[in-house]
Amino acid sequence: MKDNLSNETKHKIEEAELRARHIVNEHCNLNEMIDQRVFIIGVGKISEKLGFPTYMVNFGDDFGVEKSRLTDRFTNDVKGFAMKNTKSAASGSIYVDSRDDIEVRRFTAAHELGHLILKHLDDSEMSIAFRDNASAPDQADEKELTANAFAAELLMPKRLMKEALRNKKITKAITIEDMDFIPRLAESFGVTVEAMRRQISRLRELGEI
Repeated sequence: MKDNLSNETKHKIEEAELRARHIVNEHCNLNEMIDQRVFIIGVGKISEKLGFPTYMVNFGDDFGVEKSRLTDRFTNDVKGFAMKNTKSAASGSIYVDSRDDIEVRRFTAAHELGHLILKHLDDSEMSIAFRDNASAPDQADEKELTANAFAAELLMPKRLMKEALRNKKITKAITIEDMDFIPRLAESFGVTVEAMRRQISRLRELGEI
């Protein structure tokens, strides 16, 4: 976590992580996953159960929802968005660019679910939250930071991470760059190497590993 964050923002990040942890515990059998050494969280299934269907859509020229309706933030770097529509039967929906790699799509879907769960969208007729370059961890605002924290904990929950790292020799002297097992670990969780590095750094910061 960045050092220059306010205590209030840090607290909201911790709350977002806790919400994700509760959702994982409620919808996933972690004991069974640990026994079978299966660490991939089904984010699409969780979103569906929570009433937020996820759609994989090509965000190119054939995108079904008119971009003009999605404000001028819809640029080429948009990876996904969450939509809250009071006129829809579903309480909200998630759209992810199908052109991205699967690991990116999974994090985008989890990030957008975070926006919905954390109530970042207002009650207007159609309220939208985007994941784009403005959501990058090093330059994001509070809502984007908390959505990122939610996504990280949802896809790489602390309990599964500690189990996966149990036999790894991680000391304070070892840097993230020295952890040559990270690419394999990222693959086993279905996330990018960068996302895994950030989550390991977060767990070290919390004193969990």
